Amino acid sequence: EAIALRETHFPNAKPELASAYSALADLYIQTHAYSKAEPLYRRMLDILDFRDPSTQMEWAHAQEGAGQLLFQRGKYRQAISHLKQALEVYEQRLGPVHPMTQEVRQGLVMAFRNAGDYDAAERLARKALEIADTHRQHPQSNYSHWAQLLANLYMERGQYQQAGPLLMEVRDIAKETVGEHHLNYASALTQLGELFKLMGRFSEAVEHYQQGLKILEEHLGKEHPEVVFRLMDLQNVYLEQGKFTEALLVNRRVLTTLENLFGTEHPEYVRVLTNFANIHSAIGQYAEAEGLFQRALQLAEAVFGPQHPQVAHILIQLAHHYIPQRRDQEVDELYKRVLRIYEQTLGVHHPDVAAFLQHMVEYYENAGYPMKAEQIRERIMQIRSKN
Repeated sequence: EAIALRETHFPNAKPELASAYSALADLYIQTHAYSKAEPLYRRMLDILDFRDPSTQMEWAHAQEGAGQLLFQRGKYRQAISHLKQALEVYEQRLGPVHPMTQEVRQGLVMAFRNAGDYDAAERLARKALEIADTHRQHPQSNYSHWAQLLANLYMERGQYQQAGPLLMEVRDIAKETVGEHHLNYASALTQLGELFKLMGRFSEAVEHYQQGLKILEEHLGKEHPEVVFRLMDLQNVYLEQGKFTEALLVNRRVLTTLENLFGTEHPEYVRVLTNFANIHSAIGQYAEAEGLFQRALQLAEAVFGPQHPQVAHILIQLAHHYIPQRRDQEVDELYKRVLRIYEQTLGVHHPDVAAFLQHMVEYYENAGYPMKAEQIRERIMQIRSKN
């Protein structure tokens, strides 16, 4: 109503009107009403003039808001256009290391990344790192932040040799500036641990994860959620190494901690319990594994509902547990239930339904049921013809 009054009685008060649009758009975004926020940003851009110095910052803010909104809705290519224009103004008016400038720059890096344009994302991240390096003495240069972001982009593309020196520099900076007992140093160690895990250097990964965990426990306590997540990282390395006894010990501790923090009917508890069951299954402890799978399934149905994709995920894991035991009828029943869940939640012609049907084909062929495999293959062809 306030906006309607301003539009009627003060149509030429453009900065004030734009400010009202912005406040309402921010409110809509906070309540996830994105479709209502988008036209407000468009109105702001319509009434503001980029060439007018008095409204140029409001115009840039509208570009930023529109870009962030499109990013949240998964429209990354459209977001890039808006964020580029906001960044240009912010760099000119606020300077290259101002927090608002850096926030938009990072948003643009991530928009490029999510749009699949890793080359553009890396170029912009390298430029940001060069800017931070030039302004290292500035308290807001964020050199370590940009080095870590660029390293993460390299890691996602498997360019581990480029990522390594950056993450080691981040670690060394943290050691020099805040010391070896600071949370920033623990974060740097964890990042290096992740890199070493991806490179297959598991002993070094374990060493870095354990060092980081020790610092986290000193600051946060042994039952803090961040400690739990890092324990899960350590468990995953043990699994990669085939050290199932160590992985079970870590997983058991994680389960106990999650139960103390959140109770058993919590999504993260269900996920870790499923991992626990998978470890027991991998080492041939089938009875223990089945009991854990059934417990995880019961909790997942209570937490998510019986038709949720997370329930389907546990059903697939249980089927994989049955396969080496040649419990073919039970595998068949589980796969059919998974298929019903995917069809109900995604639609019968969804590409992910076809992907799961292909998984079923491979199982039936390997298990010696070629006729079943052929029937499903025909269904896959029908789905793909509609996509």
